[in-house]
Amino acid sequence: MAKGENSYKCKLCFKVYASESGLRKHTKRHSGENPYKCELCPKAFVYKSILSLHMSTHTGEKRYKCELCLKAFASGDYLKIHTRIHTGEKPFICEFCSKGFICSRSLNNHLKIHTEDKPYKCCFCHKAFRSRAQLQEHIRTHTKERPYMCNLCDKAFTSGRNLKTHLRTHTREKPFICSLCCEAFAYGESLKRHLRMHSVVMPYKCSMCGVVFHESAELKLHLRSHTREQKRQCELCGKEFQTLRDLKSHFRIHTQERPFTCEICSKAFKDSMSLKLHIRTHAGEKPYKCKLCDEAYASSSGLSNHSKNHTGQKPYKCSLCPKAFINGPRLKEHSKTHTGEKPYECNLCSTAFANKGSLICHIRIHTGEEPYKCEFCSKAFRERITFSNHMYSHTGQKPYKCSLCDKAFVVRCALQLHIRAHTGEKPFKCNLCEKAFPSGQRLKSHKMCHTGEKPFKCNLCNTAFAHKNSLRCHIRIHTGEKPYTCRTCFKAFRHPSALRCHMKTHVKEKSFKCNFCENTFLDIHKLSIHTRMHTGEKPYKCTLCDKAFSDELQLNIHTKVHTNEGKPHKCNLCDRTFSASFSLKRHMRTHTEEKPYKCDVCCRAFANGNGLTVHLRTHSGEKPYKCKLCHREFARWNSLNIHNRTHTGEKPYNCSLCHKAFAYLNSLNIHARTHTEQKPYNCSLCHKGFISGCALKRHFITHTG
Repeated sequence: MAKGENSYKCKLCFKVYASESGLRKHTKRHSGENPYKCELCPKAFVYKSILSLHMSTHTGEKRYKCELCLKAFASGDYLKIHTRIHTGEKPFICEFCSKGFICSRSLNNHLKIHTEDKPYKCCFCHKAFRSRAQLQEHIRTHTKERPYMCNLCDKAFTSGRNLKTHLRTHTREKPFICSLCCEAFAYGESLKRHLRMHSVVMPYKCSMCGVVFHESAELKLHLRSHTREQKRQCELCGKEFQTLRDLKSHFRIHTQERPFTCEICSKAFKDSMSLKLHIRTHAGEKPYKCKLCDEAYASSSGLSNHSKNHTGQKPYKCSLCPKAFINGPRLKEHSKTHTGEKPYECNLCSTAFANKGSLICHIRIHTGEEPYKCEFCSKAFRERITFSNHMYSHTGQKPYKCSLCDKAFVVRCALQLHIRAHTGEKPFKCNLCEKAFPSGQRLKSHKMCHTGEKPFKCNLCNTAFAHKNSLRCHIRIHTGEKPYTCRTCFKAFRHPSALRCHMKTHVKEKSFKCNFCENTFLDIHKLSIHTRMHTGEKPYKCTLCDKAFSDELQLNIHTKVHTNEGKPHKCNLCDRTFSASFSLKRHMRTHTEEKPYKCDVCCRAFANGNGLTVHLRTHSGEKPYKCKLCHREFARWNSLNIHNRTHTGEKPYNCSLCHKAFAYLNSLNIHARTHTEQKPYNCSLCHKGFISGCALKRHFITHTG
């Protein structure tokens, strides 16, 4: 102990005190003497005042309350320091960097950064620390001591600070508030990271390549790419990871361990970040907002991926095809389409999948689980994306707009498909017939025409379908369900495409005009089918009998002739069967005598729309179907077809008894009566019978002269 002028200096650490008593108290720190012992726990203290403060942790007594936030403290000194948080006062200034602090203790700890003074050494591993508290916390990593226990979940922690932070997961307390956007955070570090989003500051710079980062952890990871620091390897699958934390998280995939459980729905997760993101789905919290389109996301990675949609940036390119992606996981998933890799197998039906998400959704087919429930209509869904798209049907929101025609869509993939209708792009090609399609789904559907595969079977009538959606629509025939309703006339439909076609009947304008005749159409699809009547093009060929058709629907109906399906649609009044449902519907009108299609000129009614269309040509004189050889014109396409046989000499109708061939079906029917001796046409004057109406007419002239 050395006394200087007006001061007392410690001989061991050269610290200076104003009084002898102050120096004497300080000396006890070096000697390790802790004379003041707590009667309730094994702790001992250098000073009596610190023991008094410690006792309040047992009694819970906090006499000093903050007038601004009502927070209570065990001592007046603690309250004084706390008040400076509200006032912004920082009286303790660092002489090296001018940084301010609310208490001397914080300043002393900070000064050690400049002096690099680490006086507190660990007796186990000789690691040095700037403060005694840091050393004590570190020693617990060796002793495995966790004295701070949570009274809500029995979790234990090495420090009171960690316990305090943990308690916020129970209380949902978020004391750190952003002064710019009022967003609240549970941790001060989270607020600091958030503030960088406003300032676009990236304070962590790589000294080797100049790349900047928001967080020190990102910089540390990046530096390993320069230093080639040894990666952590998984013992079971050999996969390598940059950090021990990532390796631990990965290892839980093998062990199936999910230690992080949601308190609201009991769902378990393998890492804390996944749990944190999941909790936001309950709270509806989406803190990451896009500055360009107001879209919000639960995670920063979601926002980052979304931002690339505005910039058009797709930095991850496939080495096997020209496709590019906005992030690495999407590229990795796409690569499996080239390799055919499907590592995720269902243990119930052995179906394999390229990604884990698809397997999880598939398992729900077996379990019947539909976790995504609509709060408006009580409908439930297996997949989040289907649920999200469904929600737009209530809100009417269509966020994806076409820049070429102002049409809007509910989902991005629908917009991408629509844009291809403008550009004519068809990137998906069939390797069997070289036909191209605008989407992978349409190509997949088309390939079933070649394979004849129909994996989707109806449980009620055993009818099989190539597509899941076709089965879904078919089941509605049995249930009578018609979920798609017209908002104008309230007519209901089984399929959305039927509703779309119907909606066009309310719109009078037919903007698609035929180049060969004056006919106009509501959509381009109907125009293209109509144009084939003029050109004679029949692109849809039957793989079983070489017959060709102008549209896909006719081919599908024809294919049933070859399959066991035959004519599945049966009339319950006359037992007649039909290959298509619309044919049965049209036939039913012969029983009910319903004629819903009326002519505006002469009020004549027809059972079907085609009959009305042909009839209207008798008023207009229109004959749109022209023979290429003799230029004769016809009102009906069928009439032109029959006429063409006079040029080609084609006789497709053969008599089964004498093998005589005829150009027309009516001629074959008349000829057949010569074999059966059937004479259905009788003269009203002499009652003589004839095999055809034409023969009866010729006979009638003999009576009338």
